[in-house]
Amino acid sequence: MSKLSEAIITRLGHAKRDGIQLKMSDVKSIIEEEEAKLVKPKRQSQADMTDEEWLQSLHQEEALRGVDIKREIVKCQFWCKQNKRQPTRRTIVNWLGNAEKVISLKAQGAQYATGLRPPPPAAPEGWKNWLLNNMPNDEHSAYGQLTTAINLSQFHLMPASWQARCQAGLIADMTGGLVEEVEMEQRYRQT
Repeated sequence: MSKLSEAIITRLGHAKRDGIQLKMSDVKSIIEEEEAKLVKPKRQSQADMTDEEWLQSLHQEEALRGVDIKREIVKCQFWCKQNKRQPTRRTIVNWLGNAEKVISLKAQGAQYATGLRPPPPAAPEGWKNWLLNNMPNDEHSAYGQLTTAINLSQFHLMPASWQARCQAGLIADMTGGLVEEVEMEQRYRQT
């Protein structure tokens, strides 16, 4: 017995069990409803779709999730132009199948989802003047990096040890040496 026959007999049996008198029109509607349940809606074929509908269907494809479809289509069209080919739907689908998926950096736990490094921390106020006053001679191993940092006005280009030294020096200048005294007193207590 087919699924359709089983479903119709089940519904008619429920009606009889519940004491419902069915007319011929009721039976026809039950049959139509059960047929409708079993008939899967046909997907619109690609040939019948407009280009816009087809492109929209690509965005809904699970296999293409994570692919930058617009960018890849532009690349495919460029490749076709360079190789004197027509960018057919089949060509585009094949191209998209080979495209690299863009993995969301945020999904991987990245703080910044630009794919670039996070911006460097803000430089402390007056760092250039401090560095110019405390600049080592040109034989020092960090001289080139320090000079570059000054010339480009990029605090983060200084070696980490010099960044820490600069920040400590600026704090000491702002507090009048109070921080240095407290640190020396703490070191003294530890010994």
